[in-house]
Amino acid sequence: YLDDEIHDLLKTKLLDSAQLSGITVYTKFEPEIDAFLKLLIYRLTVVKSKASVGQRLLKLKYSKTVPEHLLKHYSLMLVLFPWLHTRTMDLCHIFVKNEQKRIKIMSYVNIMEVTYKIMHLLNLLVFLYEGLYSTVGQRIFKLRPIPTVLPNLRQISYAFFSRELLWNGFSELLGIILPLIPTQKVHSIIKSVLPSRRRGNEVHTDQTDEAELLSDTVCMLCCNAPILPYQFGCEHVACYYCISTKQMQQQYIECSLCGYLLEDYDHIGPVRIQTQF
Repeated sequence: YLDDEIHDLLKTKLLDSAQLSGITVYTKFEPEIDAFLKLLIYRLTVVKSKASVGQRLLKLKYSKTVPEHLLKHYSLMLVLFPWLHTRTMDLCHIFVKNEQKRIKIMSYVNIMEVTYKIMHLLNLLVFLYEGLYSTVGQRIFKLRPIPTVLPNLRQISYAFFSRELLWNGFSELLGIILPLIPTQKVHSIIKSVLPSRRRGNEVHTDQTDEAELLSDTVCMLCCNAPILPYQFGCEHVACYYCISTKQMQQQYIECSLCGYLLEDYDHIGPVRIQTQF
């Protein structure tokens, strides 16, 4: 995280300088400039002194026995893979003329991206257990940072580091898992098992009230004047677009005015009564 902050700081300063000087090529070649900046930082820190900026602040470094070419390959991997991920579409348009092959290549790239995220998640769990390699790249190249000072000289206790490490790992784990959870479906399931949600449906199961479209009638979902009013099943109406949106989000609709629960969308239809003013 500290290394990323240093990179973002230098990138922001470079972007500001380019804008002040009127250079517009920066935006077009931003991925290449970004990759060159990262490679330069890794070259001056990881390869030269065997420690990144963040590792220096934490009193960590790679062992002196680690060969220089291994650190170069490690730095190149950290720069090359993000650049390829950014430029995959552009490279496909340049070198691949067949549209079907482009689609197949992009699908392979998506599979590789998902595979890497799974590997990153598994590596994070293993790291929290054994505390050896914090990233997938370090595990591939067998690079393990070691402390540059004795443990008893640390000014920050190990309890603080452990707490921060566990919290960051847990928050990153949630950031990976939560987007994969269908929140709308889970929300619908939770609401469906609540006993209070079934009462409205039990009351209106046997008979369906006719809706009246008056001058002060509002949509029971958006509370505005109904656009293309549809029969909801109770004495209230709803906009066609509101019902369609709800149908894509969850399995049922609950009337916000009377609590009527509609689970079968086949029963809805346009209002057939005469408009009264």
